[in-house]
Amino acid sequence: DLNHHYTLQIASILSFGMLYSSSSDRKISNLMMECLVGKVAINGSYRFNESYTIASGISLGLINLNENGENSNNIRDMILVEKLLGFIASRETEFVIGPLMAICFMFIRSDSNEIIKKLDDLFDGKFDGFDLQVKFYYHLVRALISWNEMNDDWLEGIIKNFKTEVSMIKNPFHLKLIYVYYKLSGCLMAYAIKNVGMRSEKLKNFCLPLIDRLLSLIKIDHLTSYNMKLFFKHLASVRNIILEAVSYTHLRAHETCADL
Repeated sequence: DLNHHYTLQIASILSFGMLYSSSSDRKISNLMMECLVGKVAINGSYRFNESYTIASGISLGLINLNENGENSNNIRDMILVEKLLGFIASRETEFVIGPLMAICFMFIRSDSNEIIKKLDDLFDGKFDGFDLQVKFYYHLVRALISWNEMNDDWLEGIIKNFKTEVSMIKNPFHLKLIYVYYKLSGCLMAYAIKNVGMRSEKLKNFCLPLIDRLLSLIKIDHLTSYNMKLFFKHLASVRNIILEAVSYTHLRAHETCADL
């Protein structure tokens, strides 16, 4: 309850996750759960803050980190997951990305079909009422949990589905396209995280023309309505995510940008 700046409170929340990483400490986990749905003091008033919620989720996930990529059926883990999914379903927190990130770290590389099904039941095709970017985090988390599914054939399927979904939307500025782009970018980012430094030519050959296409769209001056402003705002976010994904797969510590 001390009146510290909220950025300091966020840093403190993350430090708990680092200090107690993989400890499964029940007391600290319960503390992070309270922070996850709690409000933070900003300028003397308490309010929900997205960064604070995400930090709480990351910290909770780190404390219960799935280090070995095992498919855990630990009863306590499942109870924790049910609480996190309940927070999302009941909108107990204004921001759902925090609970998603907690689940991600708890089950990363586990290939847990049970967790995937629970996420699908909650999110798949049911994004009304959620922020647009939640689509990105849902597919990012889903792919990171289904770690061993991510290979070149999986990537080929993601690209094929993306092209099919885009072709079905005739208006190039329809907000539905943002959902399709966020789904793609979440999958590409997960693939890039798994393949850091592996120089995926398949990913690069698909992404670079797409990035050029997104840049050309963003330059078009159609900012006459709120929907158009929203469209281009999210399109810029998608472009940045895809750029990062390509850079991750081509990362080399000793190379310069010119070498890439």
